[in-house]
Amino acid sequence: RTQGQYDMMGDTAFMVSYLDGATLIRTDTVRTRIEINREVLVAAKPLPIGTILSSEDLQLTKKWLRRINPQTMTTVEEAIGKRLSTQVRAGSEISANLLKVVPLVKKGKPVKIMYSTALLQIVAIGIPEEDGANGAIIKVKNTSSNKIVYGRVVSDSAVEMNM
Repeated sequence: RTQGQYDMMGDTAFMVSYLDGATLIRTDTVRTRIEINREVLVAAKPLPIGTILSSEDLQLTKKWLRRINPQTMTTVEEAIGKRLSTQVRAGSEISANLLKVVPLVKKGKPVKIMYSTALLQIVAIGIPEEDGANGAIIKVKNTSSNKIVYGRVVSDSAVEMNM
């Protein structure tokens, strides 16, 4: 059985053949459990629902695993700045399905629309048409021209346009 790069993890069986030269003497089935010791992300302390995670809330710990869950997180950076959708006890694993991206820009809240080149910088005021997390491309209505433009969220009050 294959799970990504970790072949034959979990409970499995091997066929062992005993030979005398080219003559088969006996075949046995050997059942075994194969695990790996891997770092996983856990809560450093009890965390209530809605907590926006920081490095102080998280730690890595080694854990024996029989299978790799695609939701398992293995670095602190993957979780920082995201919001917990449930409460978590100290030492409990934090997986991707427990986290929600926190939007920096909120629909309807004014932002600066910025466009820059080596020779020119233009700043206008806009109203986001949708929520957006850091780095997300969102629609913003320019209040001066009433045109819809697309920009990348760079802070809680700024969207950067690229042309």
